[in-house]
Amino acid sequence: MARFHYYPGMEKKHEGLPTGEERPVSWDWGRVVGEDRAFWETSPAGAVVEFAWHLRREGKRRVYDLGCGLGRHLVLLAEMGFDVAGSDLSPLAVAASSERLAALGLPGRVREGEMTAIDEPASSFDAVLSYNVLYHALPEGIARALDEVRRILRPGGLFLVTLLADTAPSFAQGERIGERTILKTEGPEERVPHTYLDREGVLILLREFSLERLSYVEQEYDRLARKGCHYVALARKG
Repeated sequence: MARFHYYPGMEKKHEGLPTGEERPVSWDWGRVVGEDRAFWETSPAGAVVEFAWHLRREGKRRVYDLGCGLGRHLVLLAEMGFDVAGSDLSPLAVAASSERLAALGLPGRVREGEMTAIDEPASSFDAVLSYNVLYHALPEGIARALDEVRRILRPGGLFLVTLLADTAPSFAQGERIGERTILKTEGPEERVPHTYLDREGVLILLREFSLERLSYVEQEYDRLARKGCHYVALARKG
């Protein structure tokens, strides 16, 4: 199993994490309403659309959405004819995703569960995507989640993942619980850990995959008042 190799500046334990917060904390989807909710329900990310077409070109069929949220990518993939399954820590997200698939007459299975313990057989999926999800953990949790991704992927399977870059302004915000991890203090992500990496950290984290593509993306939004910085990686299981 893969283990996280720490590099200078990355915490080796989560000293300062408040008692009881060791357990995973999900997005509070009940606080996402109106146009924001419509976005998370119906607007697939461009990188995932590209990923889906890449999978079709390779003839891959079974896709797992780890941290599916309100189901925007499950719906996209099911509409394109993929055999989809997914999971989320939030029971509200699981219910919403399942209801959307059913309402559209699309097949798909969604379960509640942690990303560090995926309830699927080994070597059962051609592809896994984890979009804006995997970094919602302490470093050791990210490492365990990656073990699970590798376990459920078939040999040659593809993995699309986004990771937070330490150049993001949000790295200086929130409650710091380690050199690389903060807790959000407001909004639907309140008390959710966020771990930030530099390029070296991303390469170390994904070292047991064959890394096919790595992009660094900066996006300004809310009328340029906010900026997000991410790494987007396409990796293959050997």
